[in-house]
Amino acid sequence: MESVWNGKTSRSVHTVSTPISHASETPLHACMTEEDEDTERVQASAWVSRELRSQWDDWAEELGYESRGAMIRNAVRYYYVSRQKDEQNQRILNKLDDLEDTTDRIESKTDSVKIDQLETSDIEQIAGEVEYAVTAELLRIFGEVDSLEEIERSTDG
Repeated sequence: MESVWNGKTSRSVHTVSTPISHASETPLHACMTEEDEDTERVQASAWVSRELRSQWDDWAEELGYESRGAMIRNAVRYYYVSRQKDEQNQRILNKLDDLEDTTDRIESKTDSVKIDQLETSDIEQIAGEVEYAVTAELLRIFGEVDSLEEIERSTDG
């Protein structure tokens, strides 16, 4: 059947197809459902170049479809399912980001609790260790000295 649209002549092919077997391993076939086999169909037309239509026919045959229409239906369904999965994956990534933020906040709070739980005896122990380390370093640098004033005089001169 030929028709004219926007000044261009084109062939319209009306196909009626029956559902194909689910045995194929192609991703498009994986989109077929039992409901598809029992659904009443209506026609939806699209204008494409002869070359593209021929390519679609080749693909339909190569992929084992009974018709171009069956392949196109599954391609659209596959695209829709893929988009839903992309959106679902993005939601999962967002939740993982939120979880990472929560983990960082918990770690920060845990560190604060650890600092708050230091007892006076711990602080005194830490102060003693710091004093010992400073004294040892001063001895290494200045040798034996009796007072801080002696260190000041040795650095002024």
